[in-house]
Amino acid sequence: MIHEWVLAMRHKLPVRAIADLIHVYPTVSVSNQRAAQKWYAGVFDKPIVKGALTRLFGFEPRDASGL
Repeated sequence: MIHEWVLAMRHKLPVRAIADLIHVYPTVSVSNQRAAQKWYAGVFDKPIVKGALTRLFGFEPRDASGL
C-alpha cells in the first residue's frame, strides 16, 4: 500500500499523480487513489480556489462524498 507513495516521493511527483492512477486490478492500492482524490476535494473547498475555477473555467467541483 505504501509503495505508491514511496515512489511518488522518491520521484517528487505531485499528489495528482496518485489521484490519476488507473489500477488494472482493484486492490488496496485503490485506497491510495481515493485518498489523493479526497485531498484534492479538500483543496477545492477553499473559497479562493472555488471562485477562481468557477470564474476562469465555469468549473464546479464534484462532491467527493461518493468515493
